[in-house]
Amino acid sequence: MKLFAAMLSLSLFLLPGVPAWGTLLDDVEAKVLANQEEQIQAVKDIVKIESYNETTPGYSGPYPNPDAGVTEALDFALEKAEEMGFRVVKEPLYGYAEWGPEDAEEMVMVLGHLDTVAPGNPVLWDLGGPFEAKVVERDGEDHIIGRGTFDDKGPILSALYSLKALKDANVLLSRRVRIFFGTTEDYGGWRCVSAYAQKARAGEEEWPVLGFSPDSGSFQPTYIEKTSVNVRAYNKIDNDAADVKLTFLNGGTATNAVSDRCQVALQGPDHQLKAIKQAMQEAAAAEGWDLAALPIKFELNVDAGVLSVDVTGRAAHSGQAWAGVGANNRMMFLLSKAPVNADWQVVAEKLTRLAPPDENPDNMGAALGIQEGGIELDDIVTVNMGFARLESADVEPTIYNHLNIRYPDKGAELITGKSHQSGAEIKAKVEDKFKAARLEANVTGGGYPYTVPLDSEIIVKLQKAYKDATGKEVKPCITHGGTYASAWKNDIGFSMVAWGIDGGIGMHEANESLSIPKMIEGTKVMALAMAYLAPADEAPQPQPDDDARPHKSSSGGCDSLGLGTLALLGAVLVLRRR
Repeated sequence: MKLFAAMLSLSLFLLPGVPAWGTLLDDVEAKVLANQEEQIQAVKDIVKIESYNETTPGYSGPYPNPDAGVTEALDFALEKAEEMGFRVVKEPLYGYAEWGPEDAEEMVMVLGHLDTVAPGNPVLWDLGGPFEAKVVERDGEDHIIGRGTFDDKGPILSALYSLKALKDANVLLSRRVRIFFGTTEDYGGWRCVSAYAQKARAGEEEWPVLGFSPDSGSFQPTYIEKTSVNVRAYNKIDNDAADVKLTFLNGGTATNAVSDRCQVALQGPDHQLKAIKQAMQEAAAAEGWDLAALPIKFELNVDAGVLSVDVTGRAAHSGQAWAGVGANNRMMFLLSKAPVNADWQVVAEKLTRLAPPDENPDNMGAALGIQEGGIELDDIVTVNMGFARLESADVEPTIYNHLNIRYPDKGAELITGKSHQSGAEIKAKVEDKFKAARLEANVTGGGYPYTVPLDSEIIVKLQKAYKDATGKEVKPCITHGGTYASAWKNDIGFSMVAWGIDGGIGMHEANESLSIPKMIEGTKVMALAMAYLAPADEAPQPQPDDDARPHKSSSGGCDSLGLGTLALLGAVLVLRRR
């Protein structure tokens, strides 16, 4: 009887549905940890590549041609993928790495980008240089400091290591998994995904059936990607009629980033420049700004008759404008306080009324009549003045300002339970405000944002992957920025979402960073998600390699069931012989 019990236990151990020597998660986690030092170094190396579009006048860095640095970053990522044994394709604007059965009819895609916003004011990078990739302790964890660590070099390169973990663990997949490296997300108008789409529509490439973009900074699946109303205000000024002329104005590095620096030069009589300087200093003091942290520098050159003003702000993502301090808004406010009769002062005053230097999220958009929502659920409407510039200064001087307004539209009501404005309503209100102020502006956008059904397959599977990997549940969310997940909605519908990685700080800000422990955990989570999106069976399992312990069959087929049956038969025969 003891022998029968032993044989029965063995048979149950080998039956389908009973794990034999481990699980998918265990094996994937082991491979992620085995590769973590290599992964950390790879992220540091790619962050050191300056892959951004610098548009500031007088720029003399290594990549005056923005494509040069981005191409180097793309080559780096694809070379890593080739070393891992993946199939690699490179096109002028994008590249991708792929693994999975070559004859699989369907493909899952993970989309990210290797271009970044500009580093901004170098003085504000006090934890490490933007391209130094220095490791420092931050919030109790080791972080890699650098531009692109969080957006989006760190996450998309981590996705490559997620796929490597699946490959190293010999996980069977029913679909190919493709890691897409874009190069024109933060600049260049998403030309890379447009180029891919052209090929796909022509039958020269293929569409993914499911996918995600690790570019949201959170493992909450994004069900709404906010979209935008954009205001391009061009207002001519008559410098010849003014005693004090505006000869230089430059602030901001991107439309989707809060400006961290704005500079101005005014030319005129000494006594008037002194009066302007005093008025600006008094106005700044009256606002209670922390000028020790974010200084405003005044330099009066009496001999040249020039007053230079240099305002320091704090960068942030446009969709989180409350987290930054807009140098452009502060500069327009200061110009509006100048005690002079000049067109530039009038334009600055009007713009300040519509976009004041107020980072309080409760007041965001109030001056335009579009304030709503809050930061807790990210259904807030944000307003950011990304650019403030003087154009055609010698011919027809024009003050150019760009406002980026982000909103969730009425789909946010599914989570918040509150009424929300449509994009069309926001656009109409903004147009009316600029017309009433007699400011020339071209207002565009106002469409419906990318909104994925809460019960869609992609959201449900990503939620499951996160819960299985971490033991924690996540709810769908609204994200403040658009990602590649929404790029092909007219071609493939709502089968992709923005999702992962968390643990970063300061997207588009100085001291941008990514937590190393969170990056490694996120790599494990994404690997599990890839397996769930491309399962060989409803519960895919790793297949053994030469050094691995045996695993139960992923199919629950003849190997486990047959051995279990043989064990039972053996037990019966033993009893009969007794």
